[in-house]
Amino acid sequence: MIDIPRNSLKVGSLLPGGGSILPGVPARGLGPHYEGLRREHTVLSCGGNGGRRALIQICTLSQLTRARTRQARRWARRGGSAAGRRVVGPVHDVLEELAGLEQTGKRAVMATVVHVVGSAYRREAARMLVDEDGRACGAISGGCLESEVREAALEVLRSGQPRLMHFDMSADDDLVWGLGLGCNGRIDVFLEPVDRGYLNRVRRAREEGRRLAAAVVVSAGGGSIPAGSRLYVGEDGIEGTLGEAWLDRQVAADARELMSRGESRSYLYRLENGVPVVERDRQTLLARRDEPGQVQVFLETIAPPPVLLLFGAGHDAVPLTEVAAQAGFRVVVVDSRPAFAQSHRFPRAHRVICAYPEEVPAHVTVDADTYVVVMTHNFHHDTAILRAIWGQAYRYLGILGPWERTEKILGVLRAEGFPVDEHLDRLYAPVGLDIGAEGPEQIAVAIVAELLAVRRGANAGFLRFRRGPLHEIHRAGQPAPWAALAEDSPYPGVRRRRFDGGQFTAVRYEFAPGARFPLHHHPEEQLVIVETGDLILQNGDETARLRAGDAAWTPSGVPHGITAGPAGAAFVNIVVPRRQHDIRVVGEAGGERRAASRELPQQAVRGEPAQ
Repeated sequence: MIDIPRNSLKVGSLLPGGGSILPGVPARGLGPHYEGLRREHTVLSCGGNGGRRALIQICTLSQLTRARTRQARRWARRGGSAAGRRVVGPVHDVLEELAGLEQTGKRAVMATVVHVVGSAYRREAARMLVDEDGRACGAISGGCLESEVREAALEVLRSGQPRLMHFDMSADDDLVWGLGLGCNGRIDVFLEPVDRGYLNRVRRAREEGRRLAAAVVVSAGGGSIPAGSRLYVGEDGIEGTLGEAWLDRQVAADARELMSRGESRSYLYRLENGVPVVERDRQTLLARRDEPGQVQVFLETIAPPPVLLLFGAGHDAVPLTEVAAQAGFRVVVVDSRPAFAQSHRFPRAHRVICAYPEEVPAHVTVDADTYVVVMTHNFHHDTAILRAIWGQAYRYLGILGPWERTEKILGVLRAEGFPVDEHLDRLYAPVGLDIGAEGPEQIAVAIVAELLAVRRGANAGFLRFRRGPLHEIHRAGQPAPWAALAEDSPYPGVRRRRFDGGQFTAVRYEFAPGARFPLHHHPEEQLVIVETGDLILQNGDETARLRAGDAAWTPSGVPHGITAGPAGAAFVNIVVPRRQHDIRVVGEAGGERRAASRELPQQAVRGEPAQ
């Protein structure tokens, strides 16, 4: 290994059984954006150097941006798991409004988004309530559909008959006629008079902390099954009927599956030669739902709201409680100081508890839908809190304050025998996303944004880099599968398989001898780890030969290309943030290449020069 100047990049061999990904490089010797990872690692199947497995430590990002530091630690801890869960069941948004209508005796219509194809402002299960006076509560779009749906709701109220409305916002006509929808998606909205039985079941499930699946027929293709028929699937069995025994059985099975994944969807059902046939593809559903015998059913998962367990009732906890409650969290505030643990200070909190940390288990049940934030501003109090809850079933544990402070707390727990390293994957410290927040209100926004990103399995990046539907979310508790992309590479002799993680994209490439990627660039940074064979990596104006077990980093925006050696090569390419757009190929004689080269940071790959 050759010596490398500080803040430059070096090709380094991976050490079997551990070590830095670039051994011998100082903590900040991976360029200005990286630093070594502390105690956290992930294993990739790198079969280089005689087939041995290499233990690879994915490097964290430096203190240049704390948020990216946290992201990088999480890729390593998750090992690619997309442990996100969709927040479903927005019926909670209108429950309070419905309670008020029940007291006044007013009638109302509930409009529910039941099917979405493409991009849309809201997803399935979003709701709007319209009462007999025309007053609306809730939202099903960004404002482009509400007026028309409101008028239709009043007609449903007069007729008493449910109605399914279709909106195609991808059509060019809406721009011509001045509707200005332009969301490039298609949406189905189901309108029905408020079903008190449905709402009572939802309210009861919410109060008892139970999950419930509710299925409703929204379209029957001219058949005898009435729209609005309902079936409920819960922990205690099945209630109601959709009108046909075969349909009840199939829908109940599908509802259980969706409920286990925390999803709400519309499916299309028909009976063919006595056998139920289910159409789950979104596009096909649109094309076939009007055929005779087709029954469109909306299956909704209704989950109790997630709990934010907030330790610390200081002045900065007040805006956090407000923002979290508005975002759908049931906030429980805990503080041992009677003067601070006052309900009148937290009007949006579900509960305010005056208790010491060790007393909390007697007051609160911590489960996989519990999100914990510790912000007492007292080292000893924070240590006592972590001592009381460490390793419980919470989904998320965020700690206010710098990472060095949290490390000291973890050191205390480790010295006391706590299994600290076993639960670091759920630790978020410093808490919150890096949005440049200053002051309690902005910090509250940063924290709640991170809570939502974790809950939904989102990468918390800039949407400017995303292409495709904005609401693409990984299922709860399931790693995103490796996608077989062997046929889609535009380059001869190249095969690839891709994995989209919560914070990164990892692609495994197999190059035939002499196969190459042309010079290209993209805004993401990338890390290349060679499994077998050898390759030549060009970064900007410099090149290096990488062999099995070597790794190299390419900074953001730097033109780079790869050419396999005479024996071919297999390598893993890790890109952060998660790739959400196409790469841009640099023309061999184009001005783009020359302009980009003049602006390159002088952080080329250094190692064995390519021959």
